[in-house]
Amino acid sequence: GRFQYDFFILKNGDELLIDQEAAFTKDIITKLNLYKLKSDVHIEEKTGYTVAYSENKKIAQDLIMIKDPRSS
Repeated sequence: GRFQYDFFILKNGDELLIDQEAAFTKDIITKLNLYKLKSDVHIEEKTGYTVAYSENKKIAQDLIMIKDPRSS
C-alpha cells in the first residue's frame, strides 16, 4: 500500500471519529466506502468538532482526548 492520508481514529461511545485535514474529508469518505464492502457501517462527515493541543492534564471532562502518539 501507499501512504495517502495522515489521520487519527478516536473512539467516542459506539462511534469512531477520524481526525484529518479538512481538505481530504471527501476523498477519505470515498476511499473508506470502497473498502467497507457489504458491512453494516455508516460513514459520514460530522462537523462541529474543534481540535486542539494542550500539555495541561486538567482539561474539561466533556472533551474527547487522546495522547498524540508522535510525541513522547
